[in-house]
Amino acid sequence: MPINQLVEFCAGSINKDGKCIDCEHNCSNNCNICLQECHFGSPRGYDCNNMIYCYTCSYSYKYASEIGHLFYNLGFNRFRQFNILNLGCGSCADLFGVDRYLSIVGTQRPISYVGVDNNERWLETHNQIQTIFPQYNIEFINSDIFDFLDNITDDDMLEYNFVILQYILNEFNLHCRERIDEFIEKFTHKIIDKLPEKSIVITNDINHNDVRSISARIFNQSQINNLTSQFLYRFPHQPLHDYGGENHPFDNLMFDVPEVIEGRFDIKKPCSSAQSVIFKTRNR
Repeated sequence: MPINQLVEFCAGSINKDGKCIDCEHNCSNNCNICLQECHFGSPRGYDCNNMIYCYTCSYSYKYASEIGHLFYNLGFNRFRQFNILNLGCGSCADLFGVDRYLSIVGTQRPISYVGVDNNERWLETHNQIQTIFPQYNIEFINSDIFDFLDNITDDDMLEYNFVILQYILNEFNLHCRERIDEFIEKFTHKIIDKLPEKSIVITNDINHNDVRSISARIFNQSQINNLTSQFLYRFPHQPLHDYGGENHPFDNLMFDVPEVIEGRFDIKKPCSSAQSVIFKTRNR
């Protein structure tokens, strides 16, 4: 499986001698502790290569499965190719989820994937992803999301038919809440307004009210200049949320995790995200 190729690469790239070599922080010798700090309000970002690799090994199966279940249950067979933009792409779990969906349904589609991320520590992981998927047209842009949006001019028209925000809204909520309004305005004006007809915007993130409310605001803003509709999904055994939504039938991982990986890393499961799918019919 392609995702196992990536995880095995990352597992083999972890460089420790008791503790992280040349660590700039008070190293706990446990990347999971550092990851928890990042995910629960610490000002630290993914600022250690070992943390990047551990994150990919622990979280990719879950995040990729959440996207894989969504694509499988919605059946995006009408798209002859997938032109995907991911803002804050990180380990590109969504790409592995789409590839897994195509494998399960026994079909192939050309994939063009543009991943935007401002953290240069993802470079080696991104190079490996391009090696794993030579059949896909994959491009990475090292840029802050706001700078990327600002560089889109009023005359630009976008060719993406899928835009995916994967666990990035929670990052805004934790680390730059004061810029959420700015992001919503720029994302809808610079991205959704410029997408072609019959395109799709997906947010896949934690099932928390603060994050779900951002997805709702993006949809409301999208309706100003576009004819759009929104569908909400969640996974079984998770809290119901204010905006309704439909349960996926399953919440299992869609990948076979090697025993050696499962024994070494804290493999996150089951699927538990809240998902928003915005269908853009056309511009007004």
